[in-house]
Amino acid sequence: CPLFTDESKAIAAASGNSQRACWVSFSGINGLTSKLSLNQLTLSGTLASTGSYQLSYSIKRVFGDGSKADIQSGDLPLTVVPIEPPQVILKGGIKVSDNTYYVLKDTAMTTINAKTGALSFAKMTLT
Repeated sequence: CPLFTDESKAIAAASGNSQRACWVSFSGINGLTSKLSLNQLTLSGTLASTGSYQLSYSIKRVFGDGSKADIQSGDLPLTVVPIEPPQVILKGGIKVSDNTYYVLKDTAMTTINAKTGALSFAKMTLT
């Protein structure tokens, strides 16, 4: 059944030549958006805080006259856990104190290693 996230588009699709159409809806979580591509639905976004969330979903078969039949519905529990703060490990230079290094003029740091708790494409500037 071709999926639609917009009920009116599902009804319009079902109206044309008595074709099949299904409408999928979600509730319970703000901050997530849905994207439909090749009849596959993906949720993405950022949740505001750590903790437990309950995502409710509903899939309905839609007919050209606007009537609907339940196909499936349910709840999906989600748990957001805190990530570890990034760790930066410097090699080279002279360590003065925690997180402070002295580097001679025109001498390069040999290695800067950044470890994060999540995939990141963040840029870093060292001064």
